[in-house]
Amino acid sequence: MKWPDFYPGDGNKRVRIGYTYFPQSGSRTIASITPKAKAAFNPPATALKSTELSAKYTIVTDLVYRQDMITHRSGFKKNLGLNTLFGDMHVNYQHEPQFFDTVNVWYGTENGQSPNGGIEDEGKEFRWLMSAFKP
Repeated sequence: MKWPDFYPGDGNKRVRIGYTYFPQSGSRTIASITPKAKAAFNPPATALKSTELSAKYTIVTDLVYRQDMITHRSGFKKNLGLNTLFGDMHVNYQHEPQFFDTVNVWYGTENGQSPNGGIEDEGKEFRWLMSAFKP
């Protein structure tokens, strides 16, 4: 394999990283959504320019995909936490239990999550989570 290249045998041309890059706009929103067991809200749009970044919303977090992949923990699915980078470049550690709820937020069973723990295909809950992190 020559550099740069992708994962051997993977037909998808993607780069695998250990972070979730989801820059959110501090000035634009998208249409209202209603995540499971949450109030309807207008989530931030994806930032298209660096001038849209805000100290209120994250742009990068530790990997947000499946709870078994969260690296900050104290026991399996207990005391989980994520580092979050905000638009003004400050970092905050998120560990509030509401962010790791396996009934209403991380309830997906994709890729063998049993009984729950995935969020990768739960778009509304993912947007809620990313916008709810506390600066």
